[in-house]
Amino acid sequence: MYNIQPLIPQTARLVVLTFSYPYGGGEPYLEDELKVVAPFLDQVLVTLPESRGRQGQDAANYLPENASVLLLDSELTAREKIGAWFGLFQPVVWEELAVFRAYTKAGWSLLTLKTLLSSYARARKCFRLLERALDERGLLVPGTALVSYWCTEYLMSLCWLRKRYPFLIVSTRLHAWDVYFERNAYGYLPFRKYLLRTIDQGLFISEHGKQYLSNRLGPLDPNRFRVRHLGVWAGVRRSVVPKPGVLRLLTLSFVSKVKRLERLVDALSLLPAQLTIEWTHIGDGNASYPDLQALAAKMQESCPNVSIRWMGHLSKAEVAQLLDSTDLDLLVNTSETEGLPVSMMEAFARGLPVLAPAIGGIPELVENGRNGWLLSSEPTPPEIAAALEFFLALNHREVAEVREAAYQTWADRFNAEQNYRQSLNDFFTSSHD
Repeated sequence: MYNIQPLIPQTARLVVLTFSYPYGGGEPYLEDELKVVAPFLDQVLVTLPESRGRQGQDAANYLPENASVLLLDSELTAREKIGAWFGLFQPVVWEELAVFRAYTKAGWSLLTLKTLLSSYARARKCFRLLERALDERGLLVPGTALVSYWCTEYLMSLCWLRKRYPFLIVSTRLHAWDVYFERNAYGYLPFRKYLLRTIDQGLFISEHGKQYLSNRLGPLDPNRFRVRHLGVWAGVRRSVVPKPGVLRLLTLSFVSKVKRLERLVDALSLLPAQLTIEWTHIGDGNASYPDLQALAAKMQESCPNVSIRWMGHLSKAEVAQLLDSTDLDLLVNTSETEGLPVSMMEAFARGLPVLAPAIGGIPELVENGRNGWLLSSEPTPPEIAAALEFFLALNHREVAEVREAAYQTWADRFNAEQNYRQSLNDFFTSSHD
């Protein structure tokens, strides 16, 4: 039995803003959340503010029986882009101009001003389209909660609906790229001060992200902003016994410069030649992907003891199937920046320990020496190689203890059913009563 029970209105409706779900792979874990929360709701409306080209497409992801999809076209036409400059006459824009220097490191430029004004114009267009659509569907009534899966300018549309219809409740999740200014063009995320002041609930996926925004924008009300981790389902716990002289590694990520996987390649070349190393990589990438494959192939020329399986992009279900059916020793992460990686939750759900740098929210997941090991924030290939050799030196009992602790971390903190039931309660909690 689950000890968190939903405490929501008898008639409850949920409107969720997404970027691509249910048509693409950009929000794979929203599927898990909907599976948990939909049975407690009368209606779910999945809304894509930017859906140009989606008309007529079949949904690629799961949708509950009580869910439907609303496609909006909030992208700006050439004429609307010109009209966006009239946003300079809006008080909320002037407020943003006034606070900009206080919470960004860069000064104003034409590009940041265009970012600000186009964000405002898209939010206004979305507001008009969404208000009409919700009214037609009878959703502008008490018992409706509006949730943005990302903290973007479209959250402003929900805030304006909340202002016009005070019985609505507005919440957002806050992940990583929508939290950390440095991850975005010009180091700027528009209207964050306004959004955080206006919403009912802000649910951060990591304590690190919450602390980052608090340091950047000022203290956050603990009654309105809290950490609500994402979650995953239980996986298959394989009876993996360490094989002497064999190291079975997994990396699971999009291949890009910030993932720093070339450091793992270099680290593997430093390990003793008598070791058998089996590396499985899941995920494709941009131009960095073939570069990484070429670098690894060159390393293998002098290290024939290293075998690599390049799995490319796999669906969420295919990833789960591979993890459930493969004997693995460690999930390795070498990233420069992270939020709270769901790949590590998936590993823990199968009792697979993690080796990763102490960056972002990773220390909230990995307890050094208990369920995995933390590297420095800038791990060198020799440091990574030393950590892998340390793991290889563990005896069977020590490995079993770490694997058990990894699974318990999932069971205690990253169980999908528990975490998403709690989030559902948050979605229907108004802070403006």
